Amino acid sequence: MDVHYKNADDSRGAKWAGEPINDIRHPRDIAEKWTDAELAAIGLARTADLDVVDQSTPGAAETTIVKGEPAWNASTNRFEVSRTRQDIAVTVDMVKDEARRRILALYPDWKQANMTARGVDLLNIESARALTSAESAEKTAIQAAWDAIKAIRAKSDEIEAMTPIPADFTADSYWP
Repeated sequence: MDVHYKNADDSRGAKWAGEPINDIRHPRDIAEKWTDAELAAIGLARTADLDVVDQSTPGAAETTIVKGEPAWNASTNRFEVSRTRQDIAVTVDMVKDEARRRILALYPDWKQANMTARGVDLLNIESARALTSAESAEKTAIQAAWDAIKAIRAKSDEIEAMTPIPADFTADSYWP
């Protein structure tokens, strides 16, 4: 767990690296041994305990939260971390990456290659004779896999055509 301290020079928080505080060298594992009050008495605070002040703009559709560096707030006598929202535009490439991720989760590249090779084998067999019931079932299973991949690609095309592309485009509700 990171521990931050008040920097008297510029009132900013900085990660404590074990340097002496008031000419006293404290153990590096102080955060695990001391209470919050004991840490605060020498100007330290656990990162997880820092107050988060949300300075974001609500209602923006395409945003991500960016967490700032700890800073000492003299009025509250605590470290606080400001969060701001940073606008990001969802791109067609991001949608294509999501489609690829979903396809590969179902059918990794090696499996797709094996299905393609086996599909060619089955076509060659079918041109010479009728498929056995096992071969026919295998052909049906391969076709179902390709249909699932095509459905993901079709949904990707639909999402890519949206203006704007929804910020939550990775939600399962958009995909088959």
